[in-house]
Amino acid sequence: MKKVSVLILFYILIILSSCVTPEQALERRWYKMALRLSAKKIKNGKDVEKNIKILQTSADHIIVEELEKKKGLVNSPRVKDWIKVQDSYYRVLEVLGKANIVSDGKILEAYDEMCSIKKDLDFKIVEYYYNRGENHMKNYYKDNQKKDARSAYYEFVKAKKHGAAIYYNNIDVLISDAHQKGIVYYIGDVSVVGNNFFLKPLPENADFEPDCRINIDFGSHSYNKSSSESSRNYSKDVVVGKEEVKDTSGRITYRDIKKEVEATVTTVKVTVTVSTWTSVHSTNITGQCSVSSESFHCSVSDDYEEVHISGDRRAVPCGVSEKSGNSCFVESTLEDELDRKVLWSLPF
Repeated sequence: MKKVSVLILFYILIILSSCVTPEQALERRWYKMALRLSAKKIKNGKDVEKNIKILQTSADHIIVEELEKKKGLVNSPRVKDWIKVQDSYYRVLEVLGKANIVSDGKILEAYDEMCSIKKDLDFKIVEYYYNRGENHMKNYYKDNQKKDARSAYYEFVKAKKHGAAIYYNNIDVLISDAHQKGIVYYIGDVSVVGNNFFLKPLPENADFEPDCRINIDFGSHSYNKSSSESSRNYSKDVVVGKEEVKDTSGRITYRDIKKEVEATVTTVKVTVTVSTWTSVHSTNITGQCSVSSESFHCSVSDDYEEVHISGDRRAVPCGVSEKSGNSCFVESTLEDELDRKVLWSLPF
């Protein structure tokens, strides 16, 4: 329904733009339509001087309206509101940019003004994340807590995502430094835990102690089966012989002797579930360990079907046959899937 409404609105706008002049659109405060129509007129060399004025006036109004609408969000203390405005500013720049190209640069001044406004907001967003990252690093150097370095890392990454490299040429160095200082080193089940971004096995020749010891107890597999069944009855007349029939003239013919046969097809749906409990034992050696001891449960399930036929099989339609499921194969497949799920669920 929403798509239909959008299409209807689109066609209405096409009809309106074909009937409305740039001057009429401006008078009705349809500034984006006035901008587009006047730019097109200028490109085609029609009433150029008049349409340049309409174009420039429309551009100015578009910027003023946008700034007024977004003033509350720009002044909000929440960075997510600034990012919403940033996206909106970008869309306005797209509109102005297209009109500027079509009109051969007749609203370059307005376009540059909007660019400047957006760049100020871009820097505001970058500066917000950059300063938060620096504050976390100050806390790291003050208290020597690796969690502060990890927090700094994520703030610096956000700053880079929003264009920090334009304003801060050291952003990559800060990201790398925060990452290195945030790493937690462990000993224990190295082959199982492997390498996490902020959790790594203690190097063999390390001259410092590990932050934690991690051991994992993998529980045994438990199996459970449940089933549900449905049945369907079939009947059919089948030929079991011939009988002789003599008519009044003495002519002999033969006709089929039929018998009704019946059968029942029972379909059994079997659900196999394999589950296990896993326990993570973590010892915090330096007070920096980011892994806590916990136990968690994982399970996986799959289905297979068994088909059983009782009665006279001649009553059963073609294509229906008995089937037995391979329980051992299903269980073996589920065991592998469960082991992968357990490793994926480890809290590292």
